[in-house]
Amino acid sequence: MKNTTRSLAALLMIFVSLRADATNYYVDVDYYSLSPSTVYIKTGDAVIWLDNDSIFGPFAITGGWGTLFTPDGIRFNVPPGTYNYTAESAFGGGGWNGSVVVQMNFSPSVNITNPTNGAVFTAPAAFSFEADASDPNVDDIMDVEFWVDNAMVDDVYSAPYLTSVTNLPPGIHTLKAIVWDNSFTTATNAITVNVVNPGPITMGSAGWSGNTPVFEVTGLTAGKTNVLECSSNLLDWVPIKTNAPSGTSFGFTNNSAARAQFYRVKQLQ
Repeated sequence: MKNTTRSLAALLMIFVSLRADATNYYVDVDYYSLSPSTVYIKTGDAVIWLDNDSIFGPFAITGGWGTLFTPDGIRFNVPPGTYNYTAESAFGGGGWNGSVVVQMNFSPSVNITNPTNGAVFTAPAAFSFEADASDPNVDDIMDVEFWVDNAMVDDVYSAPYLTSVTNLPPGIHTLKAIVWDNSFTTATNAITVNVVNPGPITMGSAGWSGNTPVFEVTGLTAGKTNVLECSSNLLDWVPIKTNAPSGTSFGFTNNSAARAQFYRVKQLQ
């Protein structure tokens, strides 16, 4: 990009009324500053300078296009490059230098980072839905949409791009992330996950760790609280340990076992 000021004819810039089919960027101007002082746009976008100072405004915005006064704007129908300008109070003083950087319009990209493609969950499934989004154009990502099957579950406008999915029923579901840039260019990434019905809770034969019995239990629901109970008569059950596993199986131990007992595992609702 060239950091230069060009003539009006070379820039091919024109003062136009603002259109709805392009992106408008705004710069606040006061006696002390420009905010932002550098604006990143694409060919065809407009920059509008706003008078943010009731005492020293309006301000003269002078560049290769000539001079305009706040509040006013210009559409940059120009090649990529850096276009410099100055802002100065109409009453004198308060001069600031600014730049409009016109970029080529590159497409954004998005990648689902969690869950992984083909992940299996137990119903009702709950998990974090996360994506990475990027764009070669500076500050050009507008938002990332999160879809489950045919429904948008969230729309996130700044990083980190993530949301939560809860109560997903059994079945194969399509997760989709769509990134939009400020020129309404999109990119999509989609995966599938499998949500299965929880199986019956099964206790394997007891093993031993020293004098402590160890039970391998399968068919659990990740995240649900389970309780290990014991009984000497199969009528009166006493809870002795609880756990919320991260998967569908877990090893329970009973450190207080002093005699032969019956054991069972129950999932708490």
